Amino acid sequence: GNHLMHYINGKLMSDVTDNDDSKRKSDGLLGLQAHAGFVMKVQYRNIYIKQ
Repeated sequence: GNHLMHYINGKLMSDVTDNDDSKRKSDGLLGLQAHAGFVMKVQYRNIYIKQ
């Protein structure tokens, strides 16, 4: 879809709607990213994708 809601610890951080039909992708890959630099620990939990 064209709507993304991003929550951290149950709090809505980002709510985005992409209305550009000419450039929007309807399928593809989802990537989770951690940037290089200082040593850090990254954890992902309870990731849901709804259609």
